[in-house]
Amino acid sequence: MKVMKMQQTIWLCALGLLLVWVRPGSAISCYECNSHNNSKCADEVLPDSLIKNCSEHLKGAHYILCRKIVQTIDFSVNGLLPESRVIRACGWDNSSYSNTCYSRGGFGGRQEVCSCLTDNCNHAPSLSMSPFTYLVPIFSILMYHFHSKCRL
Repeated sequence: MKVMKMQQTIWLCALGLLLVWVRPGSAISCYECNSHNNSKCADEVLPDSLIKNCSEHLKGAHYILCRKIVQTIDFSVNGLLPESRVIRACGWDNSSYSNTCYSRGGFGGRQEVCSCLTDNCNHAPSLSMSPFTYLVPIFSILMYHFHSKCRL
């Protein structure tokens, strides 16, 4: 009887956590700005006025993630002075770099591109993990605890 009650508690907790993070039918919202045009875009704490519902874009259903891009121009190229820009936007292609960061470099500059899959997740100086990343270890610990109690 105790084992069954414990098992029900674990499943209810898992279901509750899942319901907190999954919102079917809702579009993602992201911060959208470019520090070249708006210096607040480079701030660590962003104003809510920079949040955009990605479904408001043309073909809004295609937007499934948020991006933060830090572009650095290392030296003068084609009349552009050395500078660093932060660009935050809605994104759609997560085929290679879903919920992660990657770097690209070229003549005179480089960029770090980070993508994330939750609302307004492109705000942080370095993007954090998805809530689902926390769910797996929590669920694993609960299951281990449950199975160790059953063996006694």
